[in-house]
Amino acid sequence: MNPTVRQKRLPRFRRSASPPPICLTPRDLQILEWIHRCRFLTREQIQRLLFTPGAESSCKRRLTLLFHNSYVGRLFLPLRNAYGASRAVYYLDRAGVRLLAHTRRLEAGLTERPWREGEREEVFLSHTLDINEVRIAFTLACRQRGLKLEWLDERTLRRLDVRQRLRDPVTAAVILPDAYFTIGEGDAADGFALEVDRSTVPERRMRARMTAYGEWAASGTYRRRLPAASLRVLFAITSWDRDGQRLAHLKRWCEEEGGRSLFWFVDGRHLAAADVLVDPVWLVAGRNEPLKLPLGAAHL
Repeated sequence: MNPTVRQKRLPRFRRSASPPPICLTPRDLQILEWIHRCRFLTREQIQRLLFTPGAESSCKRRLTLLFHNSYVGRLFLPLRNAYGASRAVYYLDRAGVRLLAHTRRLEAGLTERPWREGEREEVFLSHTLDINEVRIAFTLACRQRGLKLEWLDERTLRRLDVRQRLRDPVTAAVILPDAYFTIGEGDAADGFALEVDRSTVPERRMRARMTAYGEWAASGTYRRRLPAASLRVLFAITSWDRDGQRLAHLKRWCEEEGGRSLFWFVDGRHLAAADVLVDPVWLVAGRNEPLKLPLGAAHL
């Protein structure tokens, strides 16, 4: 995330003065739980997680009822072109927080506002939604195969003090992934650090991060606070506005910095349609052909 980018506050929707009655369903509770885990989700993302592909109207109806009864709030996501309608982004509102707290589905100490104000600014919100795209893609792929997925977001990594400062005479870099997740359990778990790239980090800083990740992996210091013995770093390129060849550039920088099987790259436009565990949508340094993401022998 580039801190110098000027932030723009997104407009909110208005609620009905007389909200329609709602009879909460188990799936409504799942919707609230997923919004809590991810902090912000679009209707499309919620539908992929909890509804069938043809259930768009049903998903919209439940979200509308949850919104007008103050279980969720929603914001407009600005259009990137002159066509189409603005998308709604949903977050957990106070009635939703109280309901999840009552059913003991929230961790102790959660406030009535489970998001920070700055997280609703446009750039940060877009970054969070892109991270959630990756999370949903792996959730669906693991769900289909009965694999266990454990996800640690950036907030959790900060609490675990995973942030690592690596310094050398030439450059300094801080390792704090956008997320870290494991697939599998115990010794059979594969560990992945996630970097969502929106083409905002300049080449020099990105090369330094790649070098730092290489040192982090080679030293094994990540094992002190992260559960899996193995590590791969996944780059999901989700924005092409600033650099139409961003994926190719990242791959080349990685190769020139000596990176090989540690770094894997995916075009974020594949995430909604592809099976990220089976389909050959991944590129790795030193190879030209797209590959399937390798997992441990226990998962094959």
